[in-house]
Amino acid sequence: MQLDLELYREEAQVEGDVRISYIRIAPERPLHTILFVHGFGGRARQWRYQIEEFAIHNEVIAIDLRGHGSSSRPGHGYEMERILADIMAVLRHCDVNRPIVLAGHSYGVAIATEFAWRYPERVSHLILIAGAGEYSILPAYKVMFRLPEALLRLLQPIANRIMDASLYALQELYLNNMRRWRGWDKFPELKPATMVILGNKDRVLPQSAFERVAELVPEGSEVINVGVSAHMVMLERRDAVNRAIERFLDGGTAVPTYSRWRSDADTGGRGGLSAERPWLASYETAVPPTIDIPRLPLTRLLDRAWRRFPNRPAIRFMGRTLSYRSLSAQAARFANGLLSLGVKKGTRIMLLLPNMPHLVIAYYGTLRIGGIVVMANPLDPAQELVRQANASGAEVLVTLGRFGETAVRIKAQSSVRHVIYASISDYLPLTKKLAASVMPGPRAADKPPNPDVSSDFVWQRWLRKFRPQPPKVELRAEDTAVIQFTSGTTGKPKGVVLSHYNLVANTMQVRLWLTDVRDGQEAMLCVVPFSHVYGMTSAMNLAVSIGSSMILLPRFDTEEVLHTIRRTKPTLFPGVPAMYVALNNFPGVRKFGIESIRACISGAAPLPIEVKETFEKLTKGTLVEGYGLSEASPVTHANPINGRHKVGSIGLPLPSTRGAHCGFEDGTAVGHRANWRVGDSWAAGDAWLLGR
Repeated sequence: MQLDLELYREEAQVEGDVRISYIRIAPERPLHTILFVHGFGGRARQWRYQIEEFAIHNEVIAIDLRGHGSSSRPGHGYEMERILADIMAVLRHCDVNRPIVLAGHSYGVAIATEFAWRYPERVSHLILIAGAGEYSILPAYKVMFRLPEALLRLLQPIANRIMDASLYALQELYLNNMRRWRGWDKFPELKPATMVILGNKDRVLPQSAFERVAELVPEGSEVINVGVSAHMVMLERRDAVNRAIERFLDGGTAVPTYSRWRSDADTGGRGGLSAERPWLASYETAVPPTIDIPRLPLTRLLDRAWRRFPNRPAIRFMGRTLSYRSLSAQAARFANGLLSLGVKKGTRIMLLLPNMPHLVIAYYGTLRIGGIVVMANPLDPAQELVRQANASGAEVLVTLGRFGETAVRIKAQSSVRHVIYASISDYLPLTKKLAASVMPGPRAADKPPNPDVSSDFVWQRWLRKFRPQPPKVELRAEDTAVIQFTSGTTGKPKGVVLSHYNLVANTMQVRLWLTDVRDGQEAMLCVVPFSHVYGMTSAMNLAVSIGSSMILLPRFDTEEVLHTIRRTKPTLFPGVPAMYVALNNFPGVRKFGIESIRACISGAAPLPIEVKETFEKLTKGTLVEGYGLSEASPVTHANPINGRHKVGSIGLPLPSTRGAHCGFEDGTAVGHRANWRVGDSWAAGDAWLLGR
């Protein structure tokens, strides 16, 4: 299970203004709570492979010790008693009351041993990796730790390149804790079930020191030498370490029969979930039965993408490329531009655009200031768009100049006060932009109808006025993010109100369903409209969450799509059956290199078996059918990508979200109670409808 662990980072205030940062993932009804403690100069993310492996069925917590990683770096409190008190504070903050599995690495072994020795009732299993009963450091560090604090601060920028801690904090930790600790007499007295893991090429401490730990732990403890590993055993031999931990926990006796997310009477652990949800037996191994969704605004997905992959192509549009750094900066400019118009948190911004860079920029820019995106379909008639603008209370409209007549009508007949006109040529390469400027047809089509009116703006001239740094606006996961109008199959389209939490939840559900997706390495063919909730989540938001490049096409033209595939080699292609039919039937389709496509989820209509088989034969990839609805943000079901496909079925419910619910309180003027549940796949948060 691959996750962006930073999305799960939390903080606990432990002493005055001292904060301990930690990564925590907690699925529904976990088998164990596993707490990981790093070593001297380390950080929580050193446990990333163990977190990803064990968070499927366990609550996992990995802390940054004070002075390390993202935790506070105070000038005091590095004694063992204070470090143990920090751990206790984190456990209280996470409401962990049952015995934990405690794993330590390097000097984290000393901390874990001391904790288990002092509080044996709080630990069910103890895992000691590459640790010893006493610790020394390299002579160079001993010399450095004699330096005054002022000099250490001057050396800190250099140290940041090789370690994840404050030099002053390490000095204090070494002088007041590490060099004084002795554990040889504590190992034989340990009460919890204990396992020792070590490599055989460790040069940090003498091999004999590690082996002596294995000799001193109580009789019956497990000792695992994974071999061919230096000091960072859990990174260098992660599979072997994970197998050893799994065997150790499976053989233990302290399997909990309750969860703090359920009443004490609701027992059964993982077995209980399987009995209640028989479809879990058909899940791929890497798909968790439930997902812990971080309570974050959707904008955090873009923030993480540009920090992780700043130079990675985010958008590829007609030969032009925007990196994730550039996309984030453009979204920030748009957000600051909205603020200049008097837009406030909660203001509705209507986007009437096909798949083009402006839509992605305006979408995330609106969300950055707490605005609410109103997604409008450019193919809808003007009268319907006017109705939607009034129903949603939109105050700003972003559209193409070629939709100028419709924009003028919307502004005249609704609450819209400002119109921002975009042009296809805004993000074309220079050669194509010059060609478009001398061709009267395209130039006239994108010309705004009233460019001199003070309340109307032209995209590029307007956008470049504003700073590329995002404004500081407090956003909550529960805030409304999008009003998405339904297709109107049972009447007039109704506006579905989706929170940030709704959209983050469903994006992560789809992300974990695609088990072989590689963060920062995929290319998403985005021709299914973002103005439809399926395209918005399964193409745009999903692409941002994994750092994929979005290959944007404003419309589906079979030949144009195939030429784009040959040129850009996409790996993922969410679409609808009609698109796959058109590609299957195009003459000479194989010559366009469509075998680059590895995975596709088809939605919006039933997928005929003949279409699926033909497309998979052509691409050598996988095409599976899924199902969803706007009120669920939207995907609720899909066939496994690499597992068993059931022909003619919409597939299995996606993993449910822990503690998630749909529905809202009655009593609003524009909503009515909605309680959407299909199988056991819930869309997290509140989803409700406008325009009953």
